[in-house]
Amino acid sequence: MLRTSAHPAFRSISIPLLLLHHRPLQLALFRRPYSTRSDANTTTTVYQGPIGVVAKRLKLFSISSLALTAGISPFIFFVDVPVPNIARIVLVSAALFTSSASTGLIHWIMSPYVAKITVPLNPTIAHTSEPTAPPILNLHTYTWTSREHVTTLPTSSLEPSMRVFTTWAVRDITTAVGRVGGRAAKPKRIFYVHPELCKEGVMKVVAEQVAVGKK
Repeated sequence: MLRTSAHPAFRSISIPLLLLHHRPLQLALFRRPYSTRSDANTTTTVYQGPIGVVAKRLKLFSISSLALTAGISPFIFFVDVPVPNIARIVLVSAALFTSSASTGLIHWIMSPYVAKITVPLNPTIAHTSEPTAPPILNLHTYTWTSREHVTTLPTSSLEPSMRVFTTWAVRDITTAVGRVGGRAAKPKRIFYVHPELCKEGVMKVVAEQVAVGKK
């Protein structure tokens, strides 16, 4: 019968060896409570805006420029140059107005832009020869700070929009739910999708239902 030595030196060696032997089990136990499940496992993308990344970067650039202008402008009053204070005030006001106006204009134009559309995962959407319009749509846009804004609504609640730079509008806003970063937010009312990308597949059916891209 194999006997284990009671000497402290052997005990100090045997304990690390035992932990090393059971290391995979320990890692599995520690990792078990964490989940890697995401929306990608429950939704599928049916539309991808070709300039979605550009829209996000443009918004980020505009808000960064506005913040930089607002942060630097006060220093003009501390520069030792022979310029009267009234001229400095006019210069700062013009810079802030121009930056604010451009940021507001970019947001007004790009806020309805749909970067992508996802729908609840349904094998029939991707594998049937004649896809049907999904009952629920997730329209991904961007906030004025370039954060992703998701508006979830029934497909039947969409209608053509009359505002410039938009194609869809929400008929009944009470049917829509918005969220930003996992938190509840005000849903958007108007959207822009490229009509040329709504001529086949699921998007064709959706576009026909809301009379966008229908000839």
